[in-house]
Amino acid sequence: KLEEGNFDPSETAAAIDPAGEVVSSVTFTTRSAAEEQMIDAMAQVDIKAGQLMNVKTYGMDPMAASFIGSKLYELFAKTPFEIVERMPHAQLPDDITLGYDVKIDEKTDFAVRNTQAVNYQVVATKNGSDVTLELRGTPFKETVTAVLEAEKTIPYRTITRYSATLSAGTSSDTQSGVEGKSIELYRVTKSNQGEVKRLLALDFYAATPAVVTKSSQEEL
Repeated sequence: KLEEGNFDPSETAAAIDPAGEVVSSVTFTTRSAAEEQMIDAMAQVDIKAGQLMNVKTYGMDPMAASFIGSKLYELFAKTPFEIVERMPHAQLPDDITLGYDVKIDEKTDFAVRNTQAVNYQVVATKNGSDVTLELRGTPFKETVTAVLEAEKTIPYRTITRYSATLSAGTSSDTQSGVEGKSIELYRVTKSNQGEVKRLLALDFYAATPAVVTKSSQEEL
């Protein structure tokens, strides 16, 4: 069983090159105290070769963990690290980037595995509510990028219902319609042997139909 990656100050100097390069980074703004607490807990996370890192180690609040998890997904998508566990929401939450959605609750988590032969470190730095997440360590042998493609909007349909409780000739907007979305996330790896493009995820969010209720009474 692989252990989770946790920061141990006594091991850092030996395990991580102090001048290790930034091999991936993302910037964002926290929205809550719970998110800030998670960032504080992730100030330095050592991920040894072959080891797992999972989000719920650093916070269990579902909204905060999902938001931070989505940023870690974006961070690791452009690396060779294996995405071990990741679940999207049924509907894309506010402030989460389409294509990098992560749902974390009592049943789900976000986890990655360091597939490299050397150790890396996640470093989280704060400037007020502005955060930079960096993955530091030895540069990868290949150039790895993440590409979002094939974004689509799915129109919603309108359902008409009838009710005897409404006055004749009247109607009511019972439910607003919401367009659905879909997008594909690819990891592109370039080396001396050429380019490899691999689908990491296809996220699909079904449209929510609009519901209109009309009176079933006949007008006099």
